[in-house]
Amino acid sequence: LLVEEAVHGVEFARRVVDEVLGKSMEELTGRLPSSMPMEKRTQICMDSVVDHLLSAMREAEKLKEQVLKMQQLLEEVKQLVPIWNEHTMQDVVEAYDEDAAVHRQIFSMNDKRSFAGLGLDESVPPYLRAEGFVRHRYMSKKECEDIMEAFHAEAPGDLNTSSLHAELHQYLQRRFVEHEEFTEFAYAFICSLEAYRDDPDFELFDLMLAGAVHPSIMQDQETMLRELQTLVHSCADGGIENHSHHNHRGQRMTANGKSFGARDQVTRRVMRAVMQAMFPEKSIERMNCLMKALHQTLQMLFDAGRSANPDAAFVSDLFSATADGTQSPLIEEMRRQHVHEVLEFTAEISHQLIRRAGGESYVNLQGRLDPHILIQREDTIFVLEKNFPEAKSTAMVESAWKLGDEGPQQVAEVLQKFRNNFLLKRENAWVVVGPKAVVEKAVELAPGKLRKDGTKLEDSKVAQRNRALKVLDNPYSRDEKYTPQQLLKETRRVPRKFDEDMPEVED
Repeated sequence: LLVEEAVHGVEFARRVVDEVLGKSMEELTGRLPSSMPMEKRTQICMDSVVDHLLSAMREAEKLKEQVLKMQQLLEEVKQLVPIWNEHTMQDVVEAYDEDAAVHRQIFSMNDKRSFAGLGLDESVPPYLRAEGFVRHRYMSKKECEDIMEAFHAEAPGDLNTSSLHAELHQYLQRRFVEHEEFTEFAYAFICSLEAYRDDPDFELFDLMLAGAVHPSIMQDQETMLRELQTLVHSCADGGIENHSHHNHRGQRMTANGKSFGARDQVTRRVMRAVMQAMFPEKSIERMNCLMKALHQTLQMLFDAGRSANPDAAFVSDLFSATADGTQSPLIEEMRRQHVHEVLEFTAEISHQLIRRAGGESYVNLQGRLDPHILIQREDTIFVLEKNFPEAKSTAMVESAWKLGDEGPQQVAEVLQKFRNNFLLKRENAWVVVGPKAVVEKAVELAPGKLRKDGTKLEDSKVAQRNRALKVLDNPYSRDEKYTPQQLLKETRRVPRKFDEDMPEVED
């Protein structure tokens, strides 16, 4: 037993030396003779590890003291700078401070300062290659919206991150013939992506250009909203299927051939059931944000006189947009969550690859996980097969490892290839469902049948009446539960009409 504990002690010490100190045990203790007893070897290893950990702690304390002294010295140097060089000193300090407020500043279109040209290197997108000063040009939000809409209409559907920049460059060249105007507009347009970032359209386009998400996220988002609108129309109040062979004026056709009216109405409770059915894996916090956005949308439409009831609205109003391209709070929140869920899932894939490569303890100077560690092809396949279908995971691996290349690659480079060529999203981030699934979710809002101890029957198929939908009593279910008391209750279920109309007799 003692020998086994000693073996485990040596292995633990070896792991601490490797992961914390970044050294090998031989560097600390030297080569120990094989004839040395295990207990003695364990004691030597433990003492060496403790000594080096104490030494590292003392070094860390010294570095903290040096940092404090340097900060104090910097403040003293600032006092020596004359007032006419105060701004120069401020620029120097901020250049070495990653957390300075200027680095987090959101540009505004009212900021009339000129842009600094990013240079002519190939590391700069072709439409931003310029030197010297680039004059500021004001662009309204509506103008930027029109540019993005026109670009998406002309761009091919099989874009990736690299071809996106090339297509944008060609589009801007066709729109602006003069080089100076072309450059000014390109810089103003990229600036607008930051100035109007609170709009999901601008945020998404900026993330696409930066390579954080694949350009096909636009098609995925549009398909999601189109399926959502079709589903909401199918679940709208008073939406009776038209059995005639022609469409009446004011009606549109769904994908399965059914028609829905242009002024269909939907209630708050039905919309909640629709969202729960279409987004089955959405977290409680995000679903609550959607409900808050739905409340704001319904209240806004009611205050504007677009609906007669703050708990209902016309479906067309929910999906409409203003003149400057702003959509309802519900749709904007839904689109923003769609993008953020893709980013979070991409980050999760990154963490899984880093852990699989054995780099969960490797951090850079900023204290963050180092993504530049090497990962094997087999480990990448293991991670991808847990998160994606087989066909997609195979295509992703082939994009990172070319034919005949079996060597390890950096996790950061592998992830960059994945982001630039594939949309990394959960398979059930949103699903195509029908009215049946919505009805099931709406009925789930009711308490359901209960046992005698108050717990809910899981196999209960009897839906109770609720405020989301009209739920009829199943005649079969009523037949099964009739007792003498239930039979007598039927005699008092509906009052007699002549009793209601009969005037009260005064004494």
